[in-house]
Order: sequence, then C-alpha cells, then structure tokens
Amino acid sequence: MSQILVLTEPLPAPGMRLLAARPDVRLRVLAAPIEQALANSLTDADGVIMVMEQPSLTAGLINHALRLRVACRFGAGYDNIDVPALTRRGIPLATTGSANADTVAEHALYLMLALAKRGPALDRAVKGGAWPRGFGGVELRNRTCVVVGFGRIGRQIARRVAAFSMSVTIVDPAVSAEEVEREGYAHAASLANALTQADFVVLACASSPTTHGLIGEMTLKLMKKTAFVVNVARGPIIDEGALAAAL
Repeated sequence: MSQILVLTEPLPAPGMRLLAARPDVRLRVLAAPIEQALANSLTDADGVIMVMEQPSLTAGLINHALRLRVACRFGAGYDNIDVPALTRRGIPLATTGSANADTVAEHALYLMLALAKRGPALDRAVKGGAWPRGFGGVELRNRTCVVVGFGRIGRQIARRVAAFSMSVTIVDPAVSAEEVEREGYAHAASLANALTQADFVVLACASSPTTHGLIGEMTLKLMKKTAFVVNVARGPIIDEGALAAAL
C-alpha cells in the first residue's frame, strides 16, 4: 500500500525525481501554499514536507491529520511548525540540518560586500548615466564583525569573514566562551557589549520569543552610526519600526 506524502510546494527537480521514483509513495503537491489547501490534503496523509515558511503546520492541522506519521521541514528553521503538537502525537520532525548552511553564509557575505562597497547604489547610478567619484565604500579588513548565533550557519559565516582579515566576535548564550575561543574568535559576554564595537552585525540566530525584537530601539542606539546590519535569520528578530526610526 502506497503512502501519501503531501508537499506544500514542489521541491527542486532532483528531489522531485527521487520521490517520483518511489513506488511506495504517492505524492500530493498543493496547488497553492495556503492553510486551507494544506488542511484538505492532510486528511489521509501519512507524511508532510513543509517546503517554505508558509503556510504553518498548526496544532489544529496536526490534530486534523489523523494518519500523519512524520513531518519534515525543507530547511533548518521550523518556527512555522507547532512542535509541541507533534510531540503530543508522537510524530517526529525532520529538518535538512546543515544542507543550506554554506549557501546562507555566502549570501551573508554577499550582503556585507554589497553594503560595504555600495554595489547596488553604484549600479543604479551608472545605469542612470552618472559616474560617481569618491563613492564612500569601506574595506572589510580590520573591521569588527559581530555574529549573533553560533550554530551551523553562524560558524560558516565566522569562517568566511575571518578570511577577510576581520575581527570576529560571537554572541550566543548557548555556546561557551571556551568553545568559541577554541575556534579562534572572541566571545562576547553580552550582546550590548558586542554592539558597541561592531562595524558589521550579522544575525544568524534562531527565531524564538527571546530573539524577537533583539535588534530594537535600545540595541540600535548602542551601535556606531556607521555600522551595518545583515539579517540572514528571521525577520521578527529586527524591530522594523525601530530600525526605520534609527535610519
């Protein structure tokens, strides 16, 4: 008997080919990644793969899916999944772990360089017919980069920015100073202390009630006016209203 596997969106082609080659799996891909479509598809589903951040796999949907035996998140973050509700049902949750850590770390470095060298602004200027001089870019060398979150992605970011001869400071209460220093980086006793020294702040921490609004009015005031903030974590970690006011 084939097992019904629901996907909220199609996976990249290699993943879809792998699943399609399984005779014991019957795929059901949502026509639209919305909660009602997911609810309709989960009624008799054995497994579900949450591809992107939307829709959420809520407690109501989990309780509605009486045959559900496994849930998977196509990514490392799972803040759109009600883990306690899965736990109550004894349903395991799988993630892709460090599979995308390199890509996210490279993207963080791309954003840092785009800000430091003013790439997008200069691109727009040249396309508009201007050839600006003294564009005001900064070098990464000898700057201080504060990496908030020293998990799979944070570690990859730290290694890359260190290769640009930057000083790297790690902020992560879940990781000991000894472990951070063993990797060759400075360990900050607190976010506040680190922010006062930062030229770049890269957010790579998990989304949780304790990290929502981590960068807000008070923390922004601690930073240099010349500092850059790069967020490759979740949006709510920055208080956007406070950020707009600070800018």
